[in-house]
Amino acid sequence: MTNASNPSRRKGLAPTPATPGGPERHQDREPMLNIAQVAELLCTPERFVRRLVAERRIGFTKVGRYVRFTLADVEQFTNAGRVDPIDPWATYRTTHRAS
Repeated sequence: MTNASNPSRRKGLAPTPATPGGPERHQDREPMLNIAQVAELLCTPERFVRRLVAERRIGFTKVGRYVRFTLADVEQFTNAGRVDPIDPWATYRTTHRAS
């Protein structure tokens, strides 16, 4: 690369300052996960995660042709599938009432 093609390397010019939205801005962003990493987190095969994406059952981000996930996407999916336990005695009492 010649000095003429790169303005910051020309004599007498200071390097251009970092612009807002540069690398500093992305340091606080949470890391993106790929399909293999999500499958490992969920203890499932990769095929299951691909099916979740195809059925739009999990949030994801397209980066070009690649599919990426945030931890928030995975947590939202797992929380949506959460089933709270029931009180078995309350169920028994409502179905077996003494007449």
